[in-house]
Amino acid sequence: MYYILIYVLLSAIGIGCSFPIAMQYNIPFADIIYDYFVFLTFSGVVCGVILLLTRIITKYRFNPNSKVFKVSEKEIKFYDKIKLKKMETYCSRFWSIGRFQKEN
Repeated sequence: MYYILIYVLLSAIGIGCSFPIAMQYNIPFADIIYDYFVFLTFSGVVCGVILLLTRIITKYRFNPNSKVFKVSEKEIKFYDKIKLKKMETYCSRFWSIGRFQKEN
C-alpha cells in the first residue's frame, strides 16, 4: 500500500515541478503525465529486479554452511603445529581498540 502511495506522490511532485517548463515549451500535459509514470514504472521494475537478484545471490553466495567458511584439516594441523589453540585470545589483544573487548 505504501509503495503505491510513494509512487503517486513522486509522480505528483515530478509533474508539478515540470509543469511550468512544459508550458513554456508548449508540451502537452498528457505527455508529461505519461512520461513520469513510464519512468517511475521502469525505475520500480529495475529496482525490483536488483532486489530479487541480491536476495538470490546472498542466499547462495553467503551460505554459512558453505565450504568456504569451514576450517580445513590443513589449517587445523597448522594451528596445532604452531601451538595456537584459541585465536580469540590473540586477536582480542590487537583488535580491542574501539571494538568488543573480551572479558577474562
